[in-house]
Amino acid sequence: MAEARTEMMPMPAIALRTKTNAMPSKTAMMRGSSEYYSLRATILDVGKAVLEPQGRVLDLNCADGRWSEPLIQHFGFSQRFVALSSNADDVNACLDRFRLQVRLGEMDVGTLDIRERFPKIASRLTISVNGLGVLSNVRSQEVLGMIRTCLERKGVFLMIERVETMEERLAALLPAHADMALDNRTGRKGREMPARLLSATHWEEELREAGFRRIERIWASGPYVGWLASKD
Repeated sequence: MAEARTEMMPMPAIALRTKTNAMPSKTAMMRGSSEYYSLRATILDVGKAVLEPQGRVLDLNCADGRWSEPLIQHFGFSQRFVALSSNADDVNACLDRFRLQVRLGEMDVGTLDIRERFPKIASRLTISVNGLGVLSNVRSQEVLGMIRTCLERKGVFLMIERVETMEERLAALLPAHADMALDNRTGRKGREMPARLLSATHWEEELREAGFRRIERIWASGPYVGWLASKD
């Protein structure tokens, strides 16, 4: 896909939302939590700043549609939405939630595992919430590069990932955790790990290596961090 001519554009002004007192927990991103509503508000802020009529939003790890929902509620049928997940239950839940939009052709919902394939869909806004930590280092760079390539002119990528906390970094240095930590950081096959736990700085390096020129942290809550990245 040919890229649009690069033009230096200002990043949209999005207020940094943080919850500095929040502690890491297994329920940090659960529906109904303060972090859940804070992230949804940030997604809406980004959408208001970058989306124009007849734009397209690509949600790469849509869950049950919870992350696209604020944009759909606000913009209605002025945008096209593509929601994807590797989890069939999530896809079915998203289809149930947005049955009307799908029926009217304003939204596409489908199953796709970005560990194997990537949708070559041009978008003004691409969202990934906890979608890249499951990838190997090599595949993560490939996917980030494709996300950048598929962004339209003035398009942005909103990425949210769980990052490695200081406690987890220290625990990984203990002998009992050494082999798990190695698999966790390199993505090598071995002992099963739920995701790569990288530092926020490491994620920013991955974004730069993929060719994103402007990278800004715009959201943080406990162990979760959100970045807005632009190729322009």
